[in-house]
Amino acid sequence: MIPLAMLEAHLKHLPEDMLDIVMEIRDIVERLCPEAVERLDRNGIAYYDANRGGPVKAGICQIIFKQDYLSLEFIHGAFLPDPAHLLHGNN
Repeated sequence: MIPLAMLEAHLKHLPEDMLDIVMEIRDIVERLCPEAVERLDRNGIAYYDANRGGPVKAGICQIIFKQDYLSLEFIHGAFLPDPAHLLHGNN
């Protein structure tokens, strides 16, 4: 994972409530997959398990920064078990 200070500097443009959400998602990813790679770009953050492949093949999730909200995306979301039907998205 990227050092926290570097991540916070990259995310300084986000409102505090969005930053809190990003940090919570980051904590969940790190807890569930400690070896996850965190990749920053200007539109968001991608998490993947480099032991299994790159950001597409081994993608865990992406946080996409929108103008006034965040989008949590799963590249393989159509294959995630969702018995309570909580996940919604586009094909």
